[in-house]
Amino acid sequence: MPEQTTLKRARAAKRAGRAPSTQAGEFVREEMDHIREGKHGARSTKQAIAIGLSKARKAGVDLPAPKRGTTSERTRRAAKRALRQGRSGRTATSSARSRAMLKALKREGHAAASKKALARQARSSARKRSASSRSASAKQAARTKGPALRRSAARRAATTRRRRAEACQRPDQRPGFEFGTGRATRSAVLRRHWYFTAIVCSAAFILLAIVPWRGFDPTGHWHRVGWIPFVSRPVKVIDFVGNLALFVPLGVSIALHAQRPALARTAAAAFACSLFGEWAQIYSRYRYPSTGDLVLNVLGALIGAYGVDYARRLWAGRVATSQSLETSEGRSRGVKVTYSSPVPRALFNDRGRARVD
Repeated sequence: MPEQTTLKRARAAKRAGRAPSTQAGEFVREEMDHIREGKHGARSTKQAIAIGLSKARKAGVDLPAPKRGTTSERTRRAAKRALRQGRSGRTATSSARSRAMLKALKREGHAAASKKALARQARSSARKRSASSRSASAKQAARTKGPALRRSAARRAATTRRRRAEACQRPDQRPGFEFGTGRATRSAVLRRHWYFTAIVCSAAFILLAIVPWRGFDPTGHWHRVGWIPFVSRPVKVIDFVGNLALFVPLGVSIALHAQRPALARTAAAAFACSLFGEWAQIYSRYRYPSTGDLVLNVLGALIGAYGVDYARRLWAGRVATSQSLETSEGRSRGVKVTYSSPVPRALFNDRGRARVD
């Protein structure tokens, strides 16, 4: 038997004028929740959906049986039987059959309710429908949704567009990845290895530059530490530029390896390297540690990471601009334009910049 909360949600959807398929979606949702909670499993996503639809028909949802030719005759007969049972109001079921069915479902796995399995099932069902059918369903859903649900759906769509735009700006997504799949080619894997090697080399060079290798004094010179940045000890121009430039390669290599700005990761790595170097300088007779150097080091790494992100956005904008020019030129000549670039134009505005809603 379905839960009372599920029945209440389905009745509320019916009072709001929602379609029977929307009402039945509440029962499918309950079934997916049960699988994720471990109450039972399912052999496939289709089986889990079929169980939810059967519950909906038995609960009184006027969901018609599948049309002839779309599924097997056995499934159509079971759907018609559940629909008759729901219309008649007879909800009594055999307890022995229910126990046997639950025992059989407990032996199945729980992967049928995963996000990946549900997305695969949704794509498979959408491919079987025509474009006009999908458009009619979308228009009907927009009419029946209230303003709050429409706003929520618009926010989710904007988030999806933003994530796809960010994915298009990754250099590894262009020649090294199959677009939209995330499967890396051999060249992309090699590039990531080279980026990681660049991170290690940058960190090693930084430690060689800031760690004192002579004049070790085990007593420590804590009185030399400049605790207040840029105040305790005057900052020279060459020190200012050097502390910034020294950590720029580290920020660039981390951003390239992470395929995004990764500002928090970059700041943490730069802070750790700089802190170790400044701590080591306390035990040197010839070095003067300062918190100002620590701030400049972290700022230099962040500048490098942000520079990589700016270059990616600039490249994505130029690609979108060139595609827009090719489209306008092709339309003026009456030529059908095809796109070979993996960057979809719908993710960019008329100025060639990435759309972020």
